[in-house]
Amino acid sequence: MRKGKIGRLHRLGLVIALAAAFHGLTGVSYGTSPVITAGSAPQVQRGWNVTQEGTYYRDANGQRLTGEQVVDGKAYTFSPDGWLVREGIHRDGLEDDILSQALVLTVENWEETQHMIALINEERQKVGLALVVPDFSMSVAATYRCIHMDRYQYLGHDYNGVSQGNAVGAAYLGRACGWGENYYYFGDVTRESKGLLDELPLPAFTVQAHAWLCQSPTHYENITFRGVTKVGAGFYYNPDRTMGYTMNLFGL
Repeated sequence: MRKGKIGRLHRLGLVIALAAAFHGLTGVSYGTSPVITAGSAPQVQRGWNVTQEGTYYRDANGQRLTGEQVVDGKAYTFSPDGWLVREGIHRDGLEDDILSQALVLTVENWEETQHMIALINEERQKVGLALVVPDFSMSVAATYRCIHMDRYQYLGHDYNGVSQGNAVGAAYLGRACGWGENYYYFGDVTRESKGLLDELPLPAFTVQAHAWLCQSPTHYENITFRGVTKVGAGFYYNPDRTMGYTMNLFGL
């Protein structure tokens, strides 16, 4: 085992696990996004509606969807008055397909996000700190970070010399990602051991990741930082199930 300034590296053959922490990012507040799914409502044409003016979608309450939403497992952007703008979502400086996938995965994994925040709150209670709340938008940004690391096969807070926490936060949230970030991965960096994570369900991965993060003073400093009020948590298993990632973003 080798200890480093921002994480620990454990090697066992080709299977490795790594966690890294960084703090000192800037930013003070975040918005949240609702999770809306399709349903049925009486006396209205629920679902997709196509008119001469454009396309819109009514939810289970008969209301038009607005903003960034997930419908039948796909990401869409609607205007403030409910018209479909595009399939997928877009932010200048971010990759549209990763961002759309991050939104979908955040909705799918929201229960696991709450699980991770509950574990974080257990640690904060131990030292007498206020509890934090899960933030949906920050969780989308965290999931984006996980997918981005896997796509470009790097492990770190920076990519091409740019702090990704600050870059993704500024592009998606309109500000940097708060106090700091912790990330953890487990898998085969050669990507040859296909299906490696098939027997590691996401809840067990969450517990494993959190345990590692709590062992490192730099990670634990983020988890127990007094000023943190909200946290975003993202998760990603790559298609070959050779690598799994989680990212926690801490907001003031």
